[in-house]
Amino acid sequence: MSLLTGLQQCRQNDLQQVHVEIDFEILYRMVLLNVATPWTMDHLLKKIQDLLCQGEYTVHHIFRVANSVADSLSKLGSSRTLLDLYFDPITIPGQILGHLHWDCLELPSIRFVTAILGDS
Repeated sequence: MSLLTGLQQCRQNDLQQVHVEIDFEILYRMVLLNVATPWTMDHLLKKIQDLLCQGEYTVHHIFRVANSVADSLSKLGSSRTLLDLYFDPITIPGQILGHLHWDCLELPSIRFVTAILGDS
């Protein structure tokens, strides 16, 4: 689970004041609002909640359209075997830097969807 991995990396790198944005509303509710969870997730959620108590974390739910930076990082990470950490904008891959720039300007991301039209 990427939230757990991210929180563990914050802890290992002694990052104390962290703003977390979650675009998966069910996960947000399970972590912060103690909504009933499947027993198979109890252990993971307990780890996440414990890590959140160890620093100054703020956690908010955001809509997916506002989370293009995380989506692009996730796509990149799923194609790699090692964990990459970016502490300097110079090291961030170009395809992610564009999303980050739009996010800093507080502009919405645009998703292009190719429609397949059937014969009418």
